[in-house]
Amino acid sequence: MAIRYFTSPMLKVLAIVLIVAGFVIYVRVATRIAAPAERNRVTHIVGGYSIVRPDDWEAKTVYASGDRKYKDILEIRPKTGKGGANEPRIFIGRFRDAPDLQEIRNRDQPAGKGFNNYDAEIFTGFYRRESFWRAIINHGGEWYELVLWLPDRADVNTSDLMPYVKTFRAPDVPPTTMPGTSAATTTLSD
Repeated sequence: MAIRYFTSPMLKVLAIVLIVAGFVIYVRVATRIAAPAERNRVTHIVGGYSIVRPDDWEAKTVYASGDRKYKDILEIRPKTGKGGANEPRIFIGRFRDAPDLQEIRNRDQPAGKGFNNYDAEIFTGFYRRESFWRAIINHGGEWYELVLWLPDRADVNTSDLMPYVKTFRAPDVPPTTMPGTSAATTTLSD
């Protein structure tokens, strides 16, 4: 009678459900990103702003960006990433000129004001198969764009990466601009 109980279809279904549930829990726990650690803070040397990067991510800095929109850029991506769209990343750009906030309000979904005690406007949206959370920050005489990009229709507000975004710091005074600088790119990692 005990043998019949262990071979019943109900017990087999229960065993399969428990195995699948265990696997899902393991994958979720194993893929969580660790909490931000100050030892991983990266600072844009010219711009003076900084952010903490996840352990297995790298920071790419661009000085005197050739892009007419930004003075300089700091971008953080997974080391194993391909460097393209549709992968998680954090972007910080220091604007050359004040951004057109009305244009951004018309294009993106406004999601609040203020960020880490900075004067900022927050936006969210979906663009080319990626979800984003964007803060346009005015601080210390400079304008910054801070963006968290996630693949597909992810909830950026509950992302494991949002604690990293919240580590952003901007200098209280504008950095001095070095005359005669040319575009340069540096990748920082462990």
